[in-house]
Amino acid sequence: MSPARLIGYVVVLFVGLSTNAALANSGTVTGCVLYQEQRHECDTTFGTYHSVCGPNGPLRPFKNARVAVENAGGTAGSGVTDANGCFSISWNDIWCFGYPCSETLRVYTEATGKYSVTDPSGFLYSFTKTVALSPATSAGDVSVGSSDQVQVYATANEFWSRIVSKSPRLASEMTSVTINARTSDGSGSALDWNWVRVVDTDGTNRPMTAVAHELGHATTFHAMRKSTNRPPWDCDFSHTWAKVMDCENIASHEAYADFWAVAWGYAKTATSPRFGGSGGTAVEAVVATCTTAGSGWLQEGCIASALWDIYDRRVVGGTDDDPIDQNQTSITVEDFVSAFGGLPYTTPGCDARPDRCVAEDQRNANNHWDFKYGFFCGLDDNGIGGQLIGQVQSIFIQDGISGGGEEPFLPQQGCGIP
Repeated sequence: MSPARLIGYVVVLFVGLSTNAALANSGTVTGCVLYQEQRHECDTTFGTYHSVCGPNGPLRPFKNARVAVENAGGTAGSGVTDANGCFSISWNDIWCFGYPCSETLRVYTEATGKYSVTDPSGFLYSFTKTVALSPATSAGDVSVGSSDQVQVYATANEFWSRIVSKSPRLASEMTSVTINARTSDGSGSALDWNWVRVVDTDGTNRPMTAVAHELGHATTFHAMRKSTNRPPWDCDFSHTWAKVMDCENIASHEAYADFWAVAWGYAKTATSPRFGGSGGTAVEAVVATCTTAGSGWLQEGCIASALWDIYDRRVVGGTDDDPIDQNQTSITVEDFVSAFGGLPYTTPGCDARPDRCVAEDQRNANNHWDFKYGFFCGLDDNGIGGQLIGQVQSIFIQDGISGGGEEPFLPQQGCGIP
């Protein structure tokens, strides 16, 4: 074949491709993604975020989820659901040359830049609806159902809205947390600051005491700038709200996760917050052994109660029910993040230190005294820590955690890594 004829073929082929591209169809598709509420652990007292729950609860918007228009050739467009669960996606299908175009709307259990809910192997869950698209198409409501993984996603979305987004540092750092849903491990876990595992059915049955609790561990790790917690393996790892543990480290870390879970479930002004909703344990009704058995610092419930007393703004007769009154200050999520970030041996982070912070007794590491140190030092820049350190100590005494395995922190010792 002559060079001139070859050039002619190339020109014809190029013109043909350009013509086909010009004939490709495109448009905009809108719709709203909904899920059915099935979660338990709800409550009806003042200040709860969950007054109505499953089974067979109301339809709710599936927020911040990635939605894609897909076909055999790949992805024709994508978008994200808004606060109402709705989306508007511009699409372009180079393989469709006449309306309507048959496409698949696929909703992923992923909030891009925040978290993703996957199966135990790490693959995203997704839900589909077949649609015939014209230049402007309403897909109507797209249902993702009521499965356990959907309930996990809903809890995670609320956790980011109520906790993570309230802290500039958490919002900038907790951008790729993976939540394995429907695992069969026997118990949930936070393997590190970006990896959480939730047992099958816990998304539905235990949104606070399992899902939000495990996310609370990840939140604590990020706040402390530690990738994970490393207590000695001879510690007893099984725990309950009132159990007396043998290692303060585990009791404290479980309490920190409990606190974040309660903050997910209740407003700061809640009158009767309960860990586990209406059928759970009253957070502010400190169990008797907290103050009588002399071991409150080894019980996660006692420590969690103290943290909530520091954080809350429950008004009784015009004042709060603890020494930190709402008229003095309002303790925020960011304040707690600063407090955890100010813990000894956590700045710039245990993982960044050659000794991984082994200088501190690991059975007691990151315990309630360390939190008090962090509260003073982490909040010292804005003066809140020094102003309220005495009230924090009063709450420790009130909730039975004023003892423990470490020397109490004294402000005159100063701040900084020992």
